[in-house]
Amino acid sequence: MTAPDTLASVNQLAWLGDVRAALLRLHKTLLDSEKLRYEKTHGRINGGLAFLQLAANDPWFAWIRPIGSLIVEIDERLDAKTPMLAADVFELRDQARAITTADPEGTQVQREYDDSIQASPEVLIAHVSTLRVLGRAP
Repeated sequence: MTAPDTLASVNQLAWLGDVRAALLRLHKTLLDSEKLRYEKTHGRINGGLAFLQLAANDPWFAWIRPIGSLIVEIDERLDAKTPMLAADVFELRDQARAITTADPEGTQVQREYDDSIQASPEVLIAHVSTLRVLGRAP
């Protein structure tokens, strides 16, 4: 077990970079999938800027936003001037595991995530890929 005030190892930081990349792929896949679902209900979205505004503000996409926020948090921690602690890596690991939990009986976010996994093979593949990376935690 690593002491809470121990600096993160090179392996832990590299793994965190892998988690970031997996979450980024998952986030994009979820946005692409939800965009198609949204367009089936509301009609075609006119352009990338309109989609960006919807993704950032429309309640339809709200359940995906925490993944984007976690990616930003990982970026900020990796780019910070102060060295990252092993405890920081563990905290981010736990957040990533929580945010990628699909449960048809869980929270609204977990239910939406489960629905997306069930509806889209691409989302399922991205989900499994992300879980594999998370499972390799140093």
